[in-house]
Amino acid sequence: MVRAADDRQRRQQLAAEIRELADLMRECGLSELAVEEGKESRRLLLRLQGAVAAPAPVQPMAAPAVPVVERTPTEIGGGNFDVVEAPMIGTFYIAPSPSEPPFVAVGDRVTIGKTLCIIEAMKLLNQIEAEFECEIIEVLVANATPVEYGQPLFRVRRV
Repeated sequence: MVRAADDRQRRQQLAAEIRELADLMRECGLSELAVEEGKESRRLLLRLQGAVAAPAPVQPMAAPAVPVVERTPTEIGGGNFDVVEAPMIGTFYIAPSPSEPPFVAVGDRVTIGKTLCIIEAMKLLNQIEAEFECEIIEVLVANATPVEYGQPLFRVRRV
């Protein structure tokens, strides 16, 4: 009898957690979410009708590198520049840790695939990489600052 009550309570807690995660997904515009807590993992899919798939065990995964969102060159101060924008909502980090040097600085020439920054989203660290060779003209966001989808992060000039 005690075990049945424990199972019922665990199912209720899990259902409440799923509802909370589904609300968060809708709020952030996410269609898929992977959650890891210790040895447990859950993967949720938010369907267009608003139904949430049941949690399924998933293998731990490393966050893939997120490509730079490329925009049309902009005329600024007589120069021809591209703007690198945030591909997601999260927290912007210019360095791998507070005690390490930044990935890039103003004046740096960057090669394709070089990490420009990290955006932390839901405890996943997403590396933002350069898709073309460029020179960093300006860093537009302060370290450890929240960013929105499409927010300009860097002003760059193609090389």
